[in-house]
Amino acid sequence: MSADARLADKVADNLGKFEPTESETLLIGRGFGVTPDIEQGPDGKLYVVSLTDGVIYRIGRSAAPPSATR
Repeated sequence: MSADARLADKVADNLGKFEPTESETLLIGRGFGVTPDIEQGPDGKLYVVSLTDGVIYRIGRSAAPPSATR
């Protein structure tokens, strides 16, 4: 279940092709093109298939966040 009340009917009704009206709270990234599948690999990284680009993107943390200094 989503905390977004617009998704109470469990359908993301968008007003137009590139208008994410009700699905904006489900958005996790942009620029991947047509993505028929997203999976988490055994390494903990996210794998995104892009039909538009003809590639599989591997997404993970690039480095640990910097620690606070005084």
